[in-house]
Amino acid sequence: MRKLKKYTPTQFMAKDSVYDKTAADYAVAFIEALKHTKGKWAGKPFDLIDWQEQIIRDLFGVLKPNGYRQFNTAYVEIPKKMGKQLALDTPIPTPEGWKQMGKLRPGDRVFDENGKPCYVLALSEVDDTEQAYRL
Repeated sequence: MRKLKKYTPTQFMAKDSVYDKTAADYAVAFIEALKHTKGKWAGKPFDLIDWQEQIIRDLFGVLKPNGYRQFNTAYVEIPKKMGKQLALDTPIPTPEGWKQMGKLRPGDRVFDENGKPCYVLALSEVDDTEQAYRL
């Protein structure tokens, strides 16, 4: 079972609740023992990525003083394409020509999903915690 490099319990953990690593490990191991049933992933085990494992550990590892889970339900919104990233040297088409992903800045123009020019509004931090592979 892969482990998070660093787990920090949710900020919503009650003061009298505790983190039970054994309970959290059990839930993570259970999910990672499951296998996909359809499509190209059929027969392959679930492999939680860090943000997914964080949620599972928060839900199943944070216990109230009576031993019951603090959280019984969760509402999680996740944007499309989470877990995918582009290498910083990936060429990006712009109205001015090709530009490397890592050289884009707010205000630069790129093409949107419909092929129309739009502006880069902000940058996200570079995630160097995961390995990237060229396919």
